[in-house]
Amino acid sequence: MATAGPEPLVLHPHKRTAWIVIAILGALTIGFAIAAVLVHWLIWVLFVPSACGLAMIWLTTLPGRSYLRLEADGFDIRTPFRSRRFAWRDVTAFVPVQLSYAALVAFRARPAPDAPLPPAPEPTKADIASGSEALPVNYGHDETELAALMNEWRARALG
Repeated sequence: MATAGPEPLVLHPHKRTAWIVIAILGALTIGFAIAAVLVHWLIWVLFVPSACGLAMIWLTTLPGRSYLRLEADGFDIRTPFRSRRFAWRDVTAFVPVQLSYAALVAFRARPAPDAPLPPAPEPTKADIASGSEALPVNYGHDETELAALMNEWRARALG
């Protein structure tokens, strides 16, 4: 009798951070709209990107629009505008990376089904920029914890 893998684990982005950004962008958007009406119409140039950013971040707070789903055979990364699926056998080890502007978890994926698996990324800005995939650190874990969790699931899947 075959044993079933672990139950899927779904991690969601922290909504508190999103709501803080929404509050700030919302205030800026309203301020730009008022200034555009009262001061000068060119301020609409500031209003449009602010409103677009507000809409994009708001979408991440909707249920089911953003998550990281870990399953026995692979994982899914879902954002409001993109969904990607990776099999554990097609990714390298996960590496925590602290950049000056963000923390993330980097990995590399097999470029084609018959291609060899590339080496794991080094935790440097240059190596991360050259073809690595990355997970944002907004799933309730810091970069070290998230990398360890991903590596644990990968090791379990690969035996």
